[in-house]
Amino acid sequence: MTKLLGVMALILICIGVGGYFLGWFSFSSESTQKDTTINVTVNKEKVKEDEEKAKEAIRSAGQKIKEEVQSLKKN
Repeated sequence: MTKLLGVMALILICIGVGGYFLGWFSFSSESTQKDTTINVTVNKEKVKEDEEKAKEAIRSAGQKIKEEVQSLKKN
């Protein structure tokens, strides 16, 4: 169970770091003498764009694999 939680935490950290570098998330903070406010902004458009790019790349790779398998069957 501990290993599962560790793996899940690692996956979430990877998504967070990757998302930050891809521009999905941004962080800002405001400080006063009493409080510090931290804001997380999610760029939904950027996430959607990258999702569509990933889907297209997967479709393209799948099509190439199908074509290669078909050419191997013909030989």
